[in-house]
Amino acid sequence: YSPDGHLLQVEYAQEAVRKGSTVGLRTKECVVLGVEKRAIDSLQIERTSRKIKKIDQHMAMTFAGLTADARVLVSRAQVEAQSHRLNFDRPASVEYITRYLARLKQTYTQSVARRPFGVSCLIGGFDEDGRPRLFQTDPSGIYYEWSANTTGRLGQTVNEYLEKNTAVISRAPDAASAMKHVMRVLV
Repeated sequence: YSPDGHLLQVEYAQEAVRKGSTVGLRTKECVVLGVEKRAIDSLQIERTSRKIKKIDQHMAMTFAGLTADARVLVSRAQVEAQSHRLNFDRPASVEYITRYLARLKQTYTQSVARRPFGVSCLIGGFDEDGRPRLFQTDPSGIYYEWSANTTGRLGQTVNEYLEKNTAVISRAPDAASAMKHVMRVLV
């Protein structure tokens, strides 16, 4: 803690999140996740830098922040989703996996020998009833459900666009129409 009561490690983790940008949109029919694709070194293999990860057959996650931290969270979320499917003979809900990740992140903010995850995640997918869901977690472990949201360095600009166009986005007839909005804000 700082003298004024702030958790400096969490603030440092939130600074790491501002290095990239992700966008998520939810309509009545679909969920669209997008990431800013940065130029990579010509010697780097492209598949190693993907930032949209499949958690289960009905769910994916994207992130802004430290890729190494995100790999840990993706792996843990995938194992939890598989465990839930094996134990209950049905897929885990998007909110269940989001709560699991938020609880894990929050635990790391309180542990002595660990640091907070420097990652903000957007988790999107479909529940058993076919309803699309979109959640966001931040490094402190807080999570919220959104119809559209962004994380990372373009956050304020993108959120202004999303707020201004929320009615149009929510009525998007298909995934292609929703993707156009994601492309507009990331380009």
